Amino acid sequence: MTEPGAQPYRAAGQVRPIGQVRPIGQVRPIGQVRPQERVVVSGEIRSSTAMALRGCPACRYTLADDTGELDLMFLGRVEILGMNKGRRCTARGTAASRDDRIVLWNPRYELEPAAEQDSDGPGQAALRPAAPDSATAPASG
Repeated sequence: MTEPGAQPYRAAGQVRPIGQVRPIGQVRPIGQVRPQERVVVSGEIRSSTAMALRGCPACRYTLADDTGELDLMFLGRVEILGMNKGRRCTARGTAASRDDRIVLWNPRYELEPAAEQDSDGPGQAALRPAAPDSATAPASG
């Protein structure tokens, strides 16, 4: 039972609209993160590694800012689409320690839009508008 005058977090039956997310909180410098803290961090993806942990597929992304770096670990996947080296990312979760490094296990994350590139990157074809085909182009009269 709640105290008189206390407001519930959400009224019974009230649902958060699809696409609406909770505010992510204040971003903390990575160098200040300690294990067992709920944190929000932001930085650049510096490296990625696919691996297996006790037979389970996993991937690790190293996120870095000017103060340090930490690992974003995702279990059950060997890749997160869009999480590429050089991409900016904001992640939130509970920090832990693994092999003397700070880790966020299966964090919530947001990727900043990728920078436009003039040339296609490896394995990525750019989408370009197709030129009208002479066979399907309307005849000018």
